[in-house]
Amino acid sequence: MKRFVIYSRVSTDKQGRSGLGLDAQKSDIDGYLTAHGMAIAEFTEVESGKNHRNRPALLAALDACRKHRATLLIARLDRLARNVAFIASLMESGVEFVAVDMPHASKFTIHILAAVAEHERELISKRTKAALAAAKARGIRLGGPDPLAALKKANEARQIRPPAEHVMDLMTDLRASGHSYRQIAREVNKRDIRTPQGFRWHASTIRAALLRARKDESTNSCNDEIVPNTQGLNDPSDPGIPSTIALQPWVRGQLSKETPMQNLNEALRMLDTFSSVGARRFDVTFLNIDGEKRGFRPQQSVMQLSNSLPMLFPGLTERQNSIVIRPHGDDVDFVQLDDLDAAALNRVAPAAFLTLCTSPGNHQAWVAVSGLDDAKDFARRLRKGTGADLSASGATRLAGTVNYKQKYAPSFPTVTLLSAFPGRIVSSERLEELGLVAAQEPAKAAYAAPLPASGNRSWPDYARCVANAPLNQSKTGPDISRADFFFSLMASQRGWSTEEIATRLMELSSKAHENGPEYARITAENAMAAADRGRQRNRA
Repeated sequence: MKRFVIYSRVSTDKQGRSGLGLDAQKSDIDGYLTAHGMAIAEFTEVESGKNHRNRPALLAALDACRKHRATLLIARLDRLARNVAFIASLMESGVEFVAVDMPHASKFTIHILAAVAEHERELISKRTKAALAAAKARGIRLGGPDPLAALKKANEARQIRPPAEHVMDLMTDLRASGHSYRQIAREVNKRDIRTPQGFRWHASTIRAALLRARKDESTNSCNDEIVPNTQGLNDPSDPGIPSTIALQPWVRGQLSKETPMQNLNEALRMLDTFSSVGARRFDVTFLNIDGEKRGFRPQQSVMQLSNSLPMLFPGLTERQNSIVIRPHGDDVDFVQLDDLDAAALNRVAPAAFLTLCTSPGNHQAWVAVSGLDDAKDFARRLRKGTGADLSASGATRLAGTVNYKQKYAPSFPTVTLLSAFPGRIVSSERLEELGLVAAQEPAKAAYAAPLPASGNRSWPDYARCVANAPLNQSKTGPDISRADFFFSLMASQRGWSTEEIATRLMELSSKAHENGPEYARITAENAMAAADRGRQRNRA
């Protein structure tokens, strides 16, 4: 595995203290590392780009690269310096370095870009000095603005006015064709197009305008693009969310060569839909073809994950890895309904904000429910009422990605987004009206056997659990999920711990081996909780 030393830089003390700039660089670098290697050291510097002589953190990073024979990794080329001589000396130092924004750039390209950046820095400096001199000549007092005038100007600046529609169309088209924010700013300024406030465009204002447009589209119910209708599950009058994140040219080139194709737009559409119903963070897991965990990123924001995906996708096919996400929200509970047949999927369609096909014949629906007091119990009843897998983990493969599992080789299916209904949040009462929720189970006066001494414990007969399990949705054999749950329930009643049960499931269950340790752990935890509820009812 290739080793990297990370170097990040911001230009001001304020950016360093607040984390502005550093978070974006870290997100870009993390995405690159996931697909290309591992970090062995990290250095951060707060220093102006023009001050290339006083860079102690960079020097330390270069020393670490030489010592460990590692590659220097930066988020963007301009994080090193806007100085041709400095870039040239760095390239001659023998240390290999990669910029995430241009990972395939040649030495010649880097020289040219450094020269352009140096020239731009000089122009900015000259323009700033000229503007200050002109203002001073007009009698404008510099340094201490009139408080009332400053307040008025600040209030006016807060009133964000969007650019004209034709201007937004131009910027969106340029971004989609691979132009950088700086290139887009140069193009619109060349056409003498001004901001709504009458100023010239810059890379930062272009980026802000496009991000605002994307946010507006994700909450606007009048988009023209419609989510593909599959099996009549999606109302053709209900629009979906088009993705507006453009692929960089090098990413687009990589994706076009991959078979099977990873569909970035479908992944972004899925994230947008989750966001529209209250998902704020995602746990992201990377699994290999054997279901083994190859990476984990907890609590990723929607923006962090969206920005990382273009860099993650090229490596998925090469490594035969799958991306699994687990959504988290603050004011809403997400219920995953897995292993649904077509009839069951049609039943839950009026309540689901998202439906997927994860493999041939295997459908999945997601429901966002508000106002739940006991979310875990209600989710169990909803799964039971819809005939879904009772041991669903609450995590799902990302739409648009290939579902790499040994049993599907060599024709691996792509996780397909069937329908998306942004903003659809339902109440428990509405789900009850639709007849999707199983009734509350009456308390059972069951006999609670005392737990055996640890030395006398025995495992339940797993083969018998499989033989006695109900048929699966396709009626082709026993429901292994139910068999695993029954086995775990009996094991917990015999005194085995959650960890021991999960380990045993990994040895016995084909589904646990297929879905990995997370499935085994959740099944064991659910069974242990059910056993505890039984003991509490008996005590009452």
